Amino acid sequence: MRENLEQANDFNEFLDDAHLCSITARFGLAMCFVNEFANRHQITGNVLDEFRKNMWESPIFSVAFGDAVTWYENLKPFEDCKLSSEEALGLKDSISSNDFGRFVKATKLSYDLLLMSFYFDADNEGTLENLKRVAEICRPSELPPTTPFKFSTFSQGNGWGPKLPLADLRFWRKFSETWYLELQPSQS
Repeated sequence: MRENLEQANDFNEFLDDAHLCSITARFGLAMCFVNEFANRHQITGNVLDEFRKNMWESPIFSVAFGDAVTWYENLKPFEDCKLSSEEALGLKDSISSNDFGRFVKATKLSYDLLLMSFYFDADNEGTLENLKRVAEICRPSELPPTTPFKFSTFSQGNGWGPKLPLADLRFWRKFSETWYLELQPSQS
């Protein structure tokens, strides 16, 4: 019971930190959960790689990525891709259809988190709720650190945080794809 109480406390602290973060930082945290889940269940492949690439190349993050309308019109949510193709996703036999369904839902919520305020006012509570739902769906053994994302606050840039330099954006993406590797026991 004590362990459950500690986990709940850790989750509440995570949410308190995330509440201060910008929408873009919350998206980065959501991708931390999605990528950890994919790694844990050995989900790989071109479809996932393309989803990650497209989401991180949003012009919301950097003017280097071009026109927002063109990006949005060409963006496909992960669930619209050919999910049944084992080759496309590199699925292992060990993943259950329930876990795969959870994964698709987590990617959809991450997608929605980034896009729900795309044309309208920044949705502080809605994006925080989506991040919370991604975390609950993915159920990692450890929560990702919020430290790399804390400098991008909701109080800046109308909820989106400051425009990120490309180096910071690349760091966020790499961090989201590797943070969980420290949690895995070394194979000596």
